Amino acid sequence: MDELLTMSKQEITRLEAMQRIKDKRLTQKEAAGMLELSVRQVKRLYRAYKARGAKGLISARRGKRATTSWAQI
Repeated sequence: MDELLTMSKQEITRLEAMQRIKDKRLTQKEAAGMLELSVRQVKRLYRAYKARGAKGLISARRGKRATTSWAQI
């Protein structure tokens, strides 16, 4: 069964770019320019997409508390 994922607009844009790379309709270099990222970052995102699907593009920090608080400093 499919899992419902909550994604930001930026993550949806990244997902669309990764799908286009997979379908060979977009190069990693073109995706880097479109997403305003380096080619290295696009490669990292594409590896995560291949390994985990759309879930790999979602921030792992979502829903977690900050480790340090400015109020404590």
